Amino acid sequence: MKLTFFNPSQRYNQARKVYRFTVDVSDMVPVTVGSVRSWSVY
Repeated sequence: MKLTFFNPSQRYNQARKVYRFTVDVSDMVPVTVGSVRSWSVY
């Protein structure tokens, strides 16, 4: 799953920040697997 955050007042001057989570949905309750990765997108 990817979540992207941005600053609405600085849309053209500040990079968006993306966070990636790996989610295991094989059981009744979804759980995150591994570490969270993040990077900036211009």
